[in-house]
Amino acid sequence: MILGGRKITIQRRTRVSDDQGGWTEGWADKATERGRIRPASTSERNIGGQEQAMTTHVAYLRAGCDLKFGDRLYIGETGYEVTGIRNPAGANKYWAVDLKLVQDAVAV
Repeated sequence: MILGGRKITIQRRTRVSDDQGGWTEGWADKATERGRIRPASTSERNIGGQEQAMTTHVAYLRAGCDLKFGDRLYIGETGYEVTGIRNPAGANKYWAVDLKLVQDAVAV
């Protein structure tokens, strides 16, 4: 599979100082990758005959990139939450990343 494609920004939840001796959580850019994204197929949204509401899209990124469950991916202003990371056929060539569209996400 040729990944190429679009610029995808990976964000991770981090703690930042609130300047009052405490902290708050926010999102920070972690890495930028090139990859593809597409809507999830019916079979990807249905496992065991039950719809999996958590998967709305699937992204394809190079295997080994700095990506974790719960990170967010951005393509332009559109944000997605990482709900799963798969290594198709165990080949370690690319990852299929299950995503959930985040309605209130705003790119940092």
